[in-house]
Amino acid sequence: MIQARTESVYLIKSNKEKCSNLLQKKSFTENEGIDFFISLHIVMEVSLDALFRNMMLMQNKINISDIKKSKNIDSISFINKLVMFVYGYKYKFGGDLDKAKEYHSIIETLKDFSNMRNILLHGHSISTSYDADKSIEKSITKQKLQKDMVNSQIEKFKYIFDGLCFYIDHMDTSMKESGKNTFKQEYLDYGFLCINNE
Repeated sequence: MIQARTESVYLIKSNKEKCSNLLQKKSFTENEGIDFFISLHIVMEVSLDALFRNMMLMQNKINISDIKKSKNIDSISFINKLVMFVYGYKYKFGGDLDKAKEYHSIIETLKDFSNMRNILLHGHSISTSYDADKSIEKSITKQKLQKDMVNSQIEKFKYIFDGLCFYIDHMDTSMKESGKNTFKQEYLDYGFLCINNE
């Protein structure tokens, strides 16, 4: 059965643009920080879901429609897809075995990265309390909405994408280098974060 398929990348592109625009500012408000964290997470999650879905569809030759396959693939969380990718594919690491072991940590890094999105979208309090003695206490979520957390999330994001590029480069597969490069350029490019706003 010959099939052709198109897939929207709007969520990836629009949220990359939102992140890029916010990073061009020398500083941004708390609300803009919230927007940045959520947009960065959308780029991560949608990119990984699309990457793994398309890789699985390319390799699976069962005569079932891609829409049905996609529905089943999409029922797996993006974190679990990453775990299956790291453990479920064959790789040729050669002399890069130590690097493969190092990049294994992208699994835990992704779980940590996702925590910011979870506390924001699950409605954790963003608040400050003022006592009579003029002491100030900030909620955990409000404490995280700081510039150093922005930088930390960006570094985690880049590390995860670098690790995935490493694993794709070392896949023991019939996929040509041009195909691997297409996947990396389409879903694992973080040039939108490389802005000098000092």
